[in-house]
Amino acid sequence: MLKPAEDLRPPSHEDGDELRPGEKLTIVIDSKKYRAPARVMTGTQLRRLADPDIGPDFDLWQEIPGGEDNLVGDHERVKLADGMGFYSSSCEINPG
Repeated sequence: MLKPAEDLRPPSHEDGDELRPGEKLTIVIDSKKYRAPARVMTGTQLRRLADPDIGPDFDLWQEIPGGEDNLVGDHERVKLADGMGFYSSSCEINPG
């Protein structure tokens, strides 16, 4: 289910951050598809887009095909592309 975008928009937009009318941008978070409300979103906005929200006890990672995945900080701005993938994992990993 796609969540409404009203509370997900950044407070100020730079040129090119907003989607053009009729443009659709779908991203994947924890194996679920979501419609992104903007081309650029912060880590916090991505956490809120997920359903349920990704809480503070979890890290948010951007999948990098063929490379090392990127830990997304709450205030980090991510330029989105259609089909881009993200996943969450516990902040505390217990060895063994």
